[in-house]
Amino acid sequence: MGKRKELTYVPLTTRSVKQPPLLLSPRDGKLLGSPILEWGGSDRLRYTVRVVGPQGLIWEQADLPRAPFAYPVSAPRLSPGVPYRWELGAKGFPAQRGMFSILTPTEVSAVRDTLTVLTPASLPGYPKNTVTLMRAGYLFQQELYVDARMELESAITADPDEPGLHLMLGHVFERTGLEELAAEEFDEAQFLSAR
Repeated sequence: MGKRKELTYVPLTTRSVKQPPLLLSPRDGKLLGSPILEWGGSDRLRYTVRVVGPQGLIWEQADLPRAPFAYPVSAPRLSPGVPYRWELGAKGFPAQRGMFSILTPTEVSAVRDTLTVLTPASLPGYPKNTVTLMRAGYLFQQELYVDARMELESAITADPDEPGLHLMLGHVFERTGLEELAAEEFDEAQFLSAR
């Protein structure tokens, strides 16, 4: 009572929680060219990636930081129309796998021709976000999920309050097995629609 108590300090400690690796793309579908391998996870981990084809291991790279990694031009060339699997590994975690194939030059040309038509300049009566949704929908239909995601993420950066963009991105994530990311986008679309 009225007597001043000495303060005692207790040291606080934190436990390092490692975020598990998450293979982002490509997870499934087709590509217009060589893959850019993307994954999430802890910045403290070092990662190993490998590409496997019908005949076995094609290429492998170890000790990578968490950052998008383009398939090197010095690695063996990947053939169009062939199914490939890429694997992501990190010490202490099970490997994750994603499938992809590369379009043939004829298919790439057809896709690029369609995308040339689906531009704001070619469709002056349509709002920009509507054109983006048409492009993303076309890419989704062609199983070009990486390109659809990039179109949508770019548009969301420019207009983060458009619910249709988040909804379509949620469908892309859902189709490629990224259920948690899909749920986040669906929730955001619902929130923005209700405002």
